Amino acid sequence: MDTGDPTATDISLTYDEEADQWRARDETRGVTVRASTREAALDALDEAVADDGETDPDVEVDADDPFFTAPTFSSGRSDVSRNVDEYLAEDTYRDKLGSDEGSWVAMSGIEPTPLFVDTGPFYARFDGDDGLHDRATELFERIRTANLLYRPVYTSRYVLAETTRLLVQRVSHEAASAALSAIRNGELFTILTVDEDRSEAACERFGQYDDQTITLVDHLSGVLAEAHDATHILTFDPDDFRTLDLTAVPDDTGDGWVYGLEIESSTGEAPAHRSSFS
Repeated sequence: MDTGDPTATDISLTYDEEADQWRARDETRGVTVRASTREAALDALDEAVADDGETDPDVEVDADDPFFTAPTFSSGRSDVSRNVDEYLAEDTYRDKLGSDEGSWVAMSGIEPTPLFVDTGPFYARFDGDDGLHDRATELFERIRTANLLYRPVYTSRYVLAETTRLLVQRVSHEAASAALSAIRNGELFTILTVDEDRSEAACERFGQYDDQTITLVDHLSGVLAEAHDATHILTFDPDDFRTLDLTAVPDDTGDGWVYGLEIESSTGEAPAHRSSFS
């Protein structure tokens, strides 16, 4: 007999003193929200969980997919994912010195949006100490379930090279190996290669943007995204990609905001607009 009782689930409720916010998370569904009071956080979680169930089975990725079951590791640092280029440059300099210093809600009729994934979110997914780890995990989970309707989801071998390099140098070889295997073997991601024409295009743009600090890898990402009609990029370092005329997810789309409550923020500021499920 149906008693009307809700489905059993594992909910955690914690208080973040630094942010002065309550964090409510449905561990079963992988949905997280934040609010200023316990009651508001729990109410928002109920709404988010109810909305999270409205997904399209044709685009949802299996929860047992290798990327989503891969372990998380620890670097002891909290800001790497939002400062990828700076950390890569720092590590290159240290290596030369020889130093050993340590949505849209998915519903019928809505067209998916192609998405390119930058290094920062991948790094944050696998470094549990990174300040945007929860943010990255939440965004990937919403993309997996098609609660954020992005398909196809692209990245490149160059992004994987940056991700694994940071993980090796900031966390461990084990973390880098796990990340590489999870991304390559997962169902969600299409890993793009760079042919001669696109390599040449990226090099030309690198030369043209001589007043910028945009890396060649970021120019390659821009060229590949353009070639595959991906106008949106999942990144925690949005400024360079805005210069390349890409829409930064989540900062420019509001995909990190659920019912007006911020899940996490890479900049600490509200986005310019919010997605349709806000």
